[in-house]
Amino acid sequence: MPEGAQSLHGAVFPQNYAATLLGVSKQRVHQLVHEGRLATVMIGARPFVTEGAIIEFAKAARANGIHLTVPSNREIFRSALEATQEHVKLSSKRS
Repeated sequence: MPEGAQSLHGAVFPQNYAATLLGVSKQRVHQLVHEGRLATVMIGARPFVTEGAIIEFAKAARANGIHLTVPSNREIFRSALEATQEHVKLSSKRS
């Protein structure tokens, strides 16, 4: 992550990892980003969802009576692993 990006936006997450944290599909996260309902930060050519956007979305969903599922540790680990593998694959293509 570029220096200063985290201090400016808090933590940032790949979209597939954000989907796991929110308990929604990857396609739903892409849709929410496209609609402007989830803020993203571009790092290189990839959009990352900001921590604040995830928190605000979860709060709004809860206020509207939508209870988001809490992912298990296994789901979080699997999603983090997939995000890392995708990042490595994309990085190696650029080299």
